[in-house]
Amino acid sequence: MTLLYALALALLLSTTTDTLITASYRASEEAFFAADAGIAMGRRSVAKAVAEQITLIAEGKAPVFRAESQVLPDSLSAPASPFFTAVKSRATELANSEARSTFSNEAQYQIEILSIEGGPSTTPIRNAANGLESYIYRYEIRSTGKSSYGARAEVVERGELRTHLSASSSVSRRPFTAYGTFFDKGDPEGGLVLVSGSFTGPVHTNSHFNFSSRNTVVFRGKVSQADDYVIYDGRSEPVPVDGRQGVVVSAGTYERKEKVAPPQNNFVQELAVVNGNGYNGSTEPGTVDGQGRVTAATLAAGLSDANGRLPQVSGGDIPNGVYVSSSDGASVTGGGIYVNGDARIELTTNGSSQTVQIGQGSNMSTVTIDFEAGTTTLSSGGASRTFTGVPMDSSLGESRSSPGISLFVDGSITSLSGPRAQEGQTGPAIAPQTAMTITAQRNVTVTGDIKYSEPVVGADGNALPRANQVKSVLGIFTNDGNVVLQPDGSRTDGNGASMEINASIAAFNGNKGNDGGKLEGTIVYGDGTPGTGARLKIVGARIQSNIANIKYKNRQIYYDPRLEGGSFSPPFFPGTEIKKNATDLKIVFPGEQAVVILANAWQRDERRHKAGE
Repeated sequence: MTLLYALALALLLSTTTDTLITASYRASEEAFFAADAGIAMGRRSVAKAVAEQITLIAEGKAPVFRAESQVLPDSLSAPASPFFTAVKSRATELANSEARSTFSNEAQYQIEILSIEGGPSTTPIRNAANGLESYIYRYEIRSTGKSSYGARAEVVERGELRTHLSASSSVSRRPFTAYGTFFDKGDPEGGLVLVSGSFTGPVHTNSHFNFSSRNTVVFRGKVSQADDYVIYDGRSEPVPVDGRQGVVVSAGTYERKEKVAPPQNNFVQELAVVNGNGYNGSTEPGTVDGQGRVTAATLAAGLSDANGRLPQVSGGDIPNGVYVSSSDGASVTGGGIYVNGDARIELTTNGSSQTVQIGQGSNMSTVTIDFEAGTTTLSSGGASRTFTGVPMDSSLGESRSSPGISLFVDGSITSLSGPRAQEGQTGPAIAPQTAMTITAQRNVTVTGDIKYSEPVVGADGNALPRANQVKSVLGIFTNDGNVVLQPDGSRTDGNGASMEINASIAAFNGNKGNDGGKLEGTIVYGDGTPGTGARLKIVGARIQSNIANIKYKNRQIYYDPRLEGGSFSPPFFPGTEIKKNATDLKIVFPGEQAVVILANAWQRDERRHKAGE
């Protein structure tokens, strides 16, 4: 009986132990499966929270990280960004919803979002058409499962979340041609009284004007200045002054407005030759140096000579000469013509083609841009090469590209004119489809007439009926020198020192260190005087750092009516910088289906607890 009792007791203990072990194992597995199910739910909750947050940003209900360059944040530069906080909070809320986190057998899970880190997988691309941005975020989540018997199990998962969106922003520029006349200093050094004459188009100065009751100055449009006073007959007077003797504002207002910053450099015009847009943000680092100048390496990689060869850098520069924007020696890949060294330039037309003759010492080069054939030919030193394509202006985005020429001279232009006069008359210099800005690193000397093939204003300065259909437009720009008027009688209309210039002229003084005591950043007459019968006619805009006396007594300065408002201008003309309008940012996000999430590490950690713990 004793033996039987012992055997029965052993059997009972064994059965009880097996039952307890089985129950414990079942509770443990129940907790684990709850935790594992929670991980799957937590993973999708993170994806959904990210998708929801991007949608809120796209709808303007949540902030963009960097509107000008990057929609979503990166944890390296902004670890405490509201984006990460919002994703963690929302993912936790979604995953731990009671309806999801409690099962029919009363098992439960609890999700914790331990971390979300990462950012753009590549440098975001942003342009006026469509900029794709791709992101990779690393996540770590922990799911704690609890069985109905009180057992617990933890599962920790680490993985990657990948998503993409497109972000586009409109690009705008407000060139200085929005003004008919602009002076950074309207009364440099004091005492420079405006002579009698009329201004067409908007007029602005970053300082003030100096008037005399003995002169009659007529403003046909709006006039503004930054200072709250003018000098009138030697005395300071408050703005406005229209209605005073000698100051006539015939249409518009005279008011005070804030200063408009002059351009800091000319790298837009120089870089545009290479890349067609002049915007450094779309190119690789090292494109420009610390002063804003395009590096020799960048020039060497984007220019070709008449043999189709790329120039070689020597002594930190490329050889003097004439180049077109071609990185492959076969096609035009940029925005124009680059001249290294001082140059003489003559502009002529041949039907719809634009011809640019460039002289450097005894060397002559000719660039012919045939818009109908879509070719650009460079002839120089006995060699000639025809490149497919014409220079293009893509500064407002590839979808809005149009033919546009940036002619950059790294030096001074010692002579700029149209063709020689024939029987006392000069012909057109700018072809019907030519849109061009000519930029010199130093001075620009205009020696002859420069006329459009089709005029835009009549003899009275008013717009001709078909003016808005004329495509040809010219800009002349220096940011470190003067535009000097030095007429050559063989290149004018036969009246000797008389000149006609159809162009928007901008002369700024970005480097005062080389002025040598002279006034720079202005339009001046060169040697001698034009004479009492000489006439100066400018059709376009007059933009200067400093106002100066250009000596002509008979002046007709007419605003090109096409420039009104700033939507039309010579390509790459200086002004407020070409910029992306962050406020116009458009974000397109495909939705949660664009969020791909993959686990790459998984860890189980069991902890058994007594019931009720």
